[in-house]
Amino acid sequence: MNTNSATPMKFLKKVAILLIMATALFLILALFVKKEFEVSRSITVEVPVDQAYDYLRLLQNQEYYFHPEQAGNRIKGSVSNTDGTVGATYGWDSTSDLIGNGTETITLLEENKRIEFNLEYTEPREMTRVMFFSLQPNENSATTSITWGIKGEISYPWNFLYIFKDVDAEHGPMLETGLEQIQLNLNEEE
Repeated sequence: MNTNSATPMKFLKKVAILLIMATALFLILALFVKKEFEVSRSITVEVPVDQAYDYLRLLQNQEYYFHPEQAGNRIKGSVSNTDGTVGATYGWDSTSDLIGNGTETITLLEENKRIEFNLEYTEPREMTRVMFFSLQPNENSATTSITWGIKGEISYPWNFLYIFKDVDAEHGPMLETGLEQIQLNLNEEE
């Protein structure tokens, strides 16, 4: 009878040791995986830099290019403070798990050069990201290169997931689609 009861105990002990070893390996590997990421895409638009800057700094315009294919009528948002100025905030609620709920605040405006926003998602999970636009007038001044990017950090030990996750593939297509829409919108304004 002792032999039969010892066998399940040995098995459970081995399973526990394996779980502890797998967890330790996970934690050790996470020490060597980067925590920060940055993804960006660029496009050239047929408008001067000041016109592109004036369009991009307004939070109200983002509904026309930020998640345009997913948003539809499933997103409700509003701007507080003076739109297009540092401190202006756009808060949104969405039924889409992709978009979630959160706020976006303008944190930096370098006229005709750079715009930064702080994104704070509250649902479906809490996270903070920085979104930015860099603008560069081209030689003829009639066109502007726009770089749209997003950067963030995932905390230890969850950064381990970046071994299996392609952040560029996750965010890149959204940035590309948004830039194409920005290009269309700016061309329509002319």
